[in-house]
Amino acid sequence: MISNAIEKLVSVIVPCYNSSSTLIRCWNSIKSQTIGLNSIEVIFVDDASDDHNATWDLLLQIESECPNSVIILQLEHNSRQGGARNAALQYIHGKYFMFLDSDDTFEVNAIKTLYQLAESTGSDMVLFNCTYCDDNGNSIPRVVYKLPMSLDLTDDEARRKVLLGDGLTYGCWDKFYRTDFYRSVGSLFPKNMIYEEPLFVYPLFLYARHVEIIPEYLYNYFIHPNSTVTETAYHRRGDHPAVQLLLLNWLKKDRKTYLKYREEIMLYIIWSTFVETLVFTKNDPKSDTAYQFYEYIRSILFSEYPDYSKNKYICNMGYNNIFSYLSKPIDSSETLSKLNALIKETFP
Repeated sequence: MISNAIEKLVSVIVPCYNSSSTLIRCWNSIKSQTIGLNSIEVIFVDDASDDHNATWDLLLQIESECPNSVIILQLEHNSRQGGARNAALQYIHGKYFMFLDSDDTFEVNAIKTLYQLAESTGSDMVLFNCTYCDDNGNSIPRVVYKLPMSLDLTDDEARRKVLLGDGLTYGCWDKFYRTDFYRSVGSLFPKNMIYEEPLFVYPLFLYARHVEIIPEYLYNYFIHPNSTVTETAYHRRGDHPAVQLLLLNWLKKDRKTYLKYREEIMLYIIWSTFVETLVFTKNDPKSDTAYQFYEYIRSILFSEYPDYSKNKYICNMGYNNIFSYLSKPIDSSETLSKLNALIKETFP
């Protein structure tokens, strides 16, 4: 257990599942941070790995190497990255925190750069770029932010733009969070689901007051055959809309704020729950009963937003032929086939 006498500026949460082949690379990238390991608290969560204790034994070695900087947790039941991150969030002591998957790495100056910027600007969050990598040494920058920006979200129009996803991502690992701000919001990840991050991240944009954006590439995201995206995405298509519907229920708890930004939230929820799910699965073979899955989604959205066609953003997007399916039942495989053909034509 980390001594309370040692001040930790930044907590890093690392969910681990059968991670013995990549964990040391991940750990080395934390140890080499220019801010210094004494300023970092690392919370590793073994998410019920089933690799004959290979992951847990490595974590025990890491803890013994740096007991003043490392906390290790072992979950009894697997709950995927979201559940593992939730477990770690209860233990953070740093003024700020961030996430690092056990097969990914930080650039050597990542934490120091983010900490100094957050401190100098009073930011609730700092957003940054990442690089896609593979185990053969190939890398491709993921260009999201081209210029540094300061977002004053006390300005109502600025907040409306971020709630629309204007030039942002809702992933969790390309962000640096102020701990006391996060705790004032209290969002969590869903357990046992993929596409889990918007339920945690989107609410933060609803309440943040100041966000900094920098174009630096500070996170290396490794893509490999066993990753969650490549291994399970096609088989878990229901998780994507399910997470967005959980998010909708979370947002509605604060009715006053929800109603204030209902137009922006409506577009985000409909687009991510209905359109994105169709886009993600357009090449996925569908059974004869798959239309029932999309009819279920459609019926929920239309019940929540029967006035969707009056939404000023939807009216100006130019996808009326797709949105029109929200107001008519997807009642057969033939109807779904027509919609799927339209999605493929619109989003080749």
